[in-house]
Amino acid sequence: MSCAVANPPVEVRVIESFDDLPDEIAQVLVDCKFTDLHHTLDWFRLLAATALEPGGLLRIYWVAPSGQPLLCVPCLFTSASPPQRLAALSNFYTPLFGPVGNHGVTPDNVHRWVQHVTSERPRWDIIDLQPLDPTTAFFRLLLEEFRRAGWWVDSYFCFGNWYLEVAARTFADYWVGLSSRMRNTISRAQRRLERMPGFQLAIVTAPGPDLDAAINAYQTVYACSWKQPEPFPHFIPALCRLAAERGWLRLGVIHLDQQPVAAQLWLCDGQTASIVKLAHDQSLVKLGAGSVLTAALMQYVMDIDRIRIVDYLIGDDAYKREWMSHRRERCGFIAFNPRTIRGVAGAIHHFGGKIWRGLAPLHRPDAPVAHPSTRPSDPPVA
Repeated sequence: MSCAVANPPVEVRVIESFDDLPDEIAQVLVDCKFTDLHHTLDWFRLLAATALEPGGLLRIYWVAPSGQPLLCVPCLFTSASPPQRLAALSNFYTPLFGPVGNHGVTPDNVHRWVQHVTSERPRWDIIDLQPLDPTTAFFRLLLEEFRRAGWWVDSYFCFGNWYLEVAARTFADYWVGLSSRMRNTISRAQRRLERMPGFQLAIVTAPGPDLDAAINAYQTVYACSWKQPEPFPHFIPALCRLAAERGWLRLGVIHLDQQPVAAQLWLCDGQTASIVKLAHDQSLVKLGAGSVLTAALMQYVMDIDRIRIVDYLIGDDAYKREWMSHRRERCGFIAFNPRTIRGVAGAIHHFGGKIWRGLAPLHRPDAPVAHPSTRPSDPPVA
C-alpha cells in the first residue's frame, strides 16, 4: 500500500525499511537510553530481518519536532486482504511493545503521530498495537488521542507477566526464600547430574567458538523438547549473536556425556534479566536438568550481573509463580475508524462480542479484556 498523506504535519515522516532511516535519526535512536532491550533499534531491526509474516510490510514513523525528543513507532501492515489494519511491529517473540527506546513519548509527539496516521490515505480501518504496558504514558496517550480524533477505542488482555523483584538480594538470600520442596528437588537433581558421566554446565555470554557451539546445542535440545518447531528458524540464532555482541547474552547449556540435555536463553540488560527460551530433552525430563539450569542462571544474574528484576516475559504457566514474586498484565490497544465500512464492521464485531459475553464497558483501560485476535494460537516463548 502506498499512502498519500493529505496536508501531512511537517514533523512526521514515514519509511518502509530501517535501511532508509537517515543517519542522524538512527544515531539518536541508538544513543538514547532504553528502559527495555525489546524497545531498542537493534530488536526491531532483528524482527524485521528474520521474523516477518509473509506479506508483512514495514511502516516506520518518526516524529522529530525541532529541538524536541524524537518519537519513533515501528509498525507493519499486510497488503494481502482487507481490512486495512496498522499493527505494531511485534509478534509472539515480543514481550513488550513501545516506541524505539521508549523515547519521545510526550503529549505533543503522540498527538502529531495520531494526527498523521488518521489522515493517511487510503484510510486505515483498524489500529492494533500490542503487547503494551497499560500503566505507561504511551498507552494512556493512545487512548486519549485516538478518541479525540473521533475513533472508537478499547483495550484488551494479551497475557500475564510474572517477574521477580530482586532488589539487593544475593542468590543465597533468594534461595532460602524458595519453598523447601523446590530447594530439595533442585538439590537432589543437581547431585544426581553431577554424578553422571560428562556432566557440564556452561553459561556463554560472548561471541566466539563457544557461542556457535552453544547455539547448536540449544537447537539440538529444542528439537528434542516438547515444543513446536520455530516458525522463524533464523530468529533465535540471530538474537543470540546480536545479544552476545551487545553484552546481553546469557545462554546456558547442560551436557551429559557430550550430549546437550537442557538449554536456556536469557538476556540481561544491566537492570533486568529476561528469560526468553527454555528447552530440555523430553526423554530425560525426570533428571530435572531444566530446574538445575534455571537455578544456575539465577545465581549468575543475581551474584555476577547484580540485576534488579528477573522477568519471565510471556504467559501464566504454573511453574513461573514458583520462581517469581509478582504478576502484571500486558494489554493491547485497538482503535476502529468510524469513517470506513470495514472500521465500523470491525467495531461491531469487537464490541458486539463483548456485549454478547457480558464483559466490560466500551472503555476500561484499568481492566482490559480478552480479544479474539490475540495470542491463543501463538507458540509459547518460554
